[in-house]
Amino acid sequence: MSEPKTVYLTRRIEISSAHSYSLDTLTEEERIATFGKSAATHAHGHNYDVRVTVKGNVDDETGMVVNIKSIDALMKERIDEQLDHRHYSL
Repeated sequence: MSEPKTVYLTRRIEISSAHSYSLDTLTEEERIATFGKSAATHAHGHNYDVRVTVKGNVDDETGMVVNIKSIDALMKERIDEQLDHRHYSL
């Protein structure tokens, strides 16, 4: 039997979201002074590059560290569907 081979597997997705900052207790001038361009009436967005890396030994039977379809499904459920194209206001 050969020595187990450790492998890193990285999967990547891109998501986008928007945000704006506001406090009802601040005047418009105070809001702009406090939050800068993030205080705009209209939100602004960001794009994110999300990477998930798993590390493990290659399984002798399957030749895999993990099933890529499982990782992709989890990333879709936990990251993409929860965070992509959402608006976050503070």
